[in-house]
Amino acid sequence: MRAREAAGVALDNDITRYEVQYQNLQYKRTELVSSIEIYNDKLVTMLDLPSQTEIYPDTTLLYGSIPQADENEFQEQAFQNAPLLNKNRFTIDWLTRKRKVAQAGYMPQISLIAGDNLNGPITYEIPVLDNNINVWYVGVGLKFSLGNLYKTPKEVSRLRVSIGQARYQLSSAEEQVTLGVREAYIRYLDSFELLKTQEKSRQLATQNYEVIANRYANDLVLVTDLVDADNLRLSAEVQYVNAQINIIYNYYRLLYAAGAIHPINE
Repeated sequence: MRAREAAGVALDNDITRYEVQYQNLQYKRTELVSSIEIYNDKLVTMLDLPSQTEIYPDTTLLYGSIPQADENEFQEQAFQNAPLLNKNRFTIDWLTRKRKVAQAGYMPQISLIAGDNLNGPITYEIPVLDNNINVWYVGVGLKFSLGNLYKTPKEVSRLRVSIGQARYQLSSAEEQVTLGVREAYIRYLDSFELLKTQEKSRQLATQNYEVIANRYANDLVLVTDLVDADNLRLSAEVQYVNAQINIIYNYYRLLYAAGAIHPINE
């Protein structure tokens, strides 16, 4: 365009339009770099890393292959590893053990007693007998608290109700996890379709720009048309990269829903 200006073909206004666009893009880039710095500081603080640490994304993920596993695999993994389910299972197990301990209150406490006693001399005889008496004994002790007849049934009944509630919560949690995995899996598949759409849009936008640029070079279109075509191409390229990132995001979101990865605070 500057060459065309030097030749007296292009107008100053044409270059001004592109300079404005360039300055806007520069500012957007500055905003993006600032956002990256802010999020880097947050991650460093959250992970308790040295303050000067710089975290870089693994850009190779954009060009690697993301597996498209069957939904059943993720559902099975979620059933085994989902923190919400494991938490409810632990609660049921803990309450069951506690109920068994409470039910033990119905049973008496039995203990075995054994020992021996050596006495001598025999002083209760007159005259005193210089003899030793060794006594061996074995016995069974039985202890039962009458208060348990009143307390134990109430405690066992309360724990039985708590176990029933915990099992209901586990059933609800299983439904919640199943639906969560299902939703995440559908979003994951949708992201591949979005990538195909954005890839086609990028190709069309690039072709459109090349056509408009050629027409502008031959004075067949205005600079505004060229700017619009350039904006469209740039937007399509950004959306294409965002679609690639969206696949990675939805994949890890699916892994999270399946319990394969956990938040830092867990």
